[in-house]
Amino acid sequence: MKSCLASSLLMAGLLACGHPNPASSASPQGLAPESTARSPEDSRLELWEDLLRKHAVGGGLRYSGLAVDRALLEQYLAGVAEARIDTWSREQELAFRINAYNALVAEGMVRRYPDLISVIDIEGFFDAEKHTVAGEELTLNELERKALDLGEPRVHFAVVCASAGCPDLLGEAYDAERLEAQLAAQTSAFLADSTKGLRFDADSGTLWLSSIFDWYAKDFGGDAVAWILQHLPEDRAQEIRDAKPQVKFLDYDWAPNDRE
Repeated sequence: MKSCLASSLLMAGLLACGHPNPASSASPQGLAPESTARSPEDSRLELWEDLLRKHAVGGGLRYSGLAVDRALLEQYLAGVAEARIDTWSREQELAFRINAYNALVAEGMVRRYPDLISVIDIEGFFDAEKHTVAGEELTLNELERKALDLGEPRVHFAVVCASAGCPDLLGEAYDAERLEAQLAAQTSAFLADSTKGLRFDADSGTLWLSSIFDWYAKDFGGDAVAWILQHLPEDRAQEIRDAKPQVKFLDYDWAPNDRE
């Protein structure tokens, strides 16, 4: 009996070793490494990026087209509402909040389409209407402040309030890996835009700045001009330093950033 039992056990062991369970040992070619699996956030980001690539034009949005794709926009925002960001890096959270802000502003415009009016004329658009973002009920102003509280004043050149005076809307989603390059490019572009960012009149010795630098001076260390000079090409910055200009602020253009 012992001999038979030993033989049976030996045979069972050989069979087990010779015929692995397919469910527990898929070939490397058939199973991607766990680290490369797409997260829900990756899929959400791709959805928002597709919408931007399709409808962001010339620094604004084609709201007529976005209205057609409103269901996709709402699908993205549903993901924004339920996102869990507790374990995310600073860069991931920052990109998430910028994207959420821009998408919520766009949804607010699309919801009213085709009756597009200036956001400044929509009561409570920024400080009363609540939106669910990562499980929190926030106004747009509160959402923007949460992004700024991460210690990045260049958020001001990434969030877009659906107005012509805002920085141009980036035609792609912000993400952690590209964030530094994206923010640097947005800042440079805004400071190079003489119609709404910065204009230096050497003849009159006047430095005209976006009202953003007036309204949010504290975010720029209390000295917006010093901050700006650090982010301009050195020759341009030196020209302004030497002139010791008078600072004035450009009128903010609240017309919708619609691109038809």
